Amino acid sequence: SMGQNAIDLKSNANNDENIIEAVLHDLDAMFPNTPATDSYSGDGYVQDWGAHEYTRGVYSFPTVDTIEDGGNAFKRNARKTLQQPVGRILFAGEATHLTASASVPGAVLEGERAANAVLNLNTEL
Repeated sequence: SMGQNAIDLKSNANNDENIIEAVLHDLDAMFPNTPATDSYSGDGYVQDWGAHEYTRGVYSFPTVDTIEDGGNAFKRNARKTLQQPVGRILFAGEATHLTASASVPGAVLEGERAANAVLNLNTEL
């Protein structure tokens, strides 16, 4: 699994440079016609989301009844609840998108939704 690959990579690499080198070689194997090692500038950054205090490497995922419940799409979807403002506090991110959770596009769309909601809150004052 990808999680196990990340664990193995972290435990076998001594530093960020070794991790970057291993990832570049994986990319070379996936895309042999455009080797990443040839175009790498030498400037890279390794982010260990699993070690981050607030994320711990998690993302949301839907359950079987998240998308549709007896013909009532999103009826029991907690993501709809997360989209509702709590006073002047708004939540956004991949976890709040109804159909694109656990994805970067879902996070972007939800950021835009929340930004528009902030604009609407400010115009209502």
